[in-house]
Amino acid sequence: IQSLQSDAFPIMQFAFEVYDGEGNFKPDIQASDVKVIENGSEQALIKLELSEPGLQSIFVINSSPELSALAGTGTYFEKIKTGMLAWAQGRASNDLDDTSLIDNTGLKVIRTADIQQWEQGVTEYSPDLLASRQSLAALNMALDLALESNPRPHMKRSILYISPPPLAEHGQALPNLADRAVRQGVVVNIW
Repeated sequence: IQSLQSDAFPIMQFAFEVYDGEGNFKPDIQASDVKVIENGSEQALIKLELSEPGLQSIFVINSSPELSALAGTGTYFEKIKTGMLAWAQGRASNDLDDTSLIDNTGLKVIRTADIQQWEQGVTEYSPDLLASRQSLAALNMALDLALESNPRPHMKRSILYISPPPLAEHGQALPNLADRAVRQGVVVNIW
């Protein structure tokens, strides 16, 4: 259960998610599958609706000279941009999702629902990798952005952190950042 609204008591409204034993979301749940128990007594479920809360996707690039290294037929950075653009081409703009792009120097594209605008931001993004210095600034900014008020209740938040292996000096900060993400329900994937 994610939330409970009791301002119209005795009618109460709540949001919840249902997953099977393997962790897969179950979108086909029926009202007869749900039991509402209040003080030991089963209550009638008046209405059940499937809602799509949307997804906040934040792409974070820890820009650094390491990303300019050759990796086969191109640099790591070129492969990163190609991967992000391929992801964008498979998506459609909608009013439910928003997408951002962040690097160590700041927010490049902020919470756009227009996937073409995000794609343009990625296409135009060309940091001076050789002058960049690896840091955790971009990841901190991404967590701050993810923890701001979401435009829709229950919106999912996901960060894709693209980084070379972390520097030893960042080792102590990473567990704190991970704990912050977990406490707030932000999924962080690292590439």
